[in-house]
Amino acid sequence: MLLRARMIALAAVFLLFASPANAANGIWSSTVRLPNYTYAVSLITGPDGNLWFSDFYPFAGGTGYIVRLDSRGNTTYFEMPNFSSFQGPVPTLSMALTNVPPSVGGAPRQLAFNWIAYNAATQVVIESGLGTIDVDSPPRVKEYAGQNPGDPLYSARTTLEPIAFNLSSTNSPPQVLGYAHARPSESSSQELVVGIPFPFTRNAVQTTIPISGETAANYSLLDNIFTGADGNTWFQGAGAIGQISPSGAREFPLPAGPNALTASSTALWASAFNQTYPFLGSLEIAYDGSAQAFFPAPALFFDWEIIAATPDALWGLSFDTTIPVIYFMRMSPIGQWSAYPVQSPLGIGVRPFITTLMAAPDGTIWAGVSNPDVAPGVSRLMSFRSNRVLSALPTQLTLSAGRSTMVRVHETNYASLRFTSSLPSNCPLAVTPGGSPGSFVVAATSNSGTGCGVTFTDSDGISVWVPVTLSSPQGSKYQVRPKIQRLTVFGHS
Repeated sequence: MLLRARMIALAAVFLLFASPANAANGIWSSTVRLPNYTYAVSLITGPDGNLWFSDFYPFAGGTGYIVRLDSRGNTTYFEMPNFSSFQGPVPTLSMALTNVPPSVGGAPRQLAFNWIAYNAATQVVIESGLGTIDVDSPPRVKEYAGQNPGDPLYSARTTLEPIAFNLSSTNSPPQVLGYAHARPSESSSQELVVGIPFPFTRNAVQTTIPISGETAANYSLLDNIFTGADGNTWFQGAGAIGQISPSGAREFPLPAGPNALTASSTALWASAFNQTYPFLGSLEIAYDGSAQAFFPAPALFFDWEIIAATPDALWGLSFDTTIPVIYFMRMSPIGQWSAYPVQSPLGIGVRPFITTLMAAPDGTIWAGVSNPDVAPGVSRLMSFRSNRVLSALPTQLTLSAGRSTMVRVHETNYASLRFTSSLPSNCPLAVTPGGSPGSFVVAATSNSGTGCGVTFTDSDGISVWVPVTLSSPQGSKYQVRPKIQRLTVFGHS
């Protein structure tokens, strides 16, 4: 099986961002250097309150690590032992991490991980399995194999998905959940979610849940599984999301996507390409399974495969290779997108591969970025946090030629009075200052144009986007409005 790239950037509507200033007020960011040519994946907050992630070097002579990042920014690397039964220089790489169900009887606090034995010369995964690491001192890495007969977690029915960057766990019953293939693992074999009792033991009875319409031929879409705020396990399929609860499993077909899946305290969020409107965007899904709204994403090059959620916002990453900037993108609960520029550690002209994205309990957004194609193969962790929110009202406009309207820009937690505006080159709009600070008059000069909008930017480079629909006698098929839509569960609404 070829090692597949997880990072795919997708082009969307054009948004013109101003070059960022050196932001200092109400903005905190940092960069953690990682070993060259490595990939950081599966960032989580461990039971000890520290951040943990997998970091691996998948090239010749590669090494796998589980890494602890403490509150002072110190990283501690725990090298993966060679778990493979293959005789030869084949490294063991850790892929996914999850918190396990709470320990009982004084057992050490642990994380569970998915591992692969990877032959870099042939780019083939030879074996995969599960393991645990004790997070208290001294940390101990223990492995449990999963593919070969005689291994503690061997199943005659399933083989663990090797290249999976997400695992989950539940307390009722205590188990770790991940993706798997039905044996034999061929392109036509059924894809599954498999539940493995925890603590791991020999000959454990595993629970398998088929994923509708999924086979090994398109398993790359299956890369998100987590416990939602409702206590149930949620997972991503092709054109659907799934729920595993104590009462059983069910799937919810989606009107678009999902490309990625994450959860907040109030809703699930999926990134999607909406076929009704030619935009990348986010789909809000209530925990009862009802899709509530689709919001378009204003991005130059939005990496829409990885998203994260805080209690008050949805987050993603965007970039512009013509300037050394990575944008932390924030979507408010009403669907308005703003962009926070942070200096890119990769430099100008380098496309960042976004390998992981997570929201820490304190609201800090952590992202793994790398690019192995530039010497010396830069890899970094970036963090970002801000209490500043730039917003504009109205949140979207509909104009026809000769018509205009007033837009007012406001910044929370910062007394910024200097704002500028910018437009995509193909938008027949005119923007002039209004009569008071933060006010602008937006006028349409033509009814022709798609993907239009106005970007308002403060003195630190923080931007907010207001989409503009240009009306015509025939109407515009590009008009974007939140769309209430009930999902269908296995053919029943």
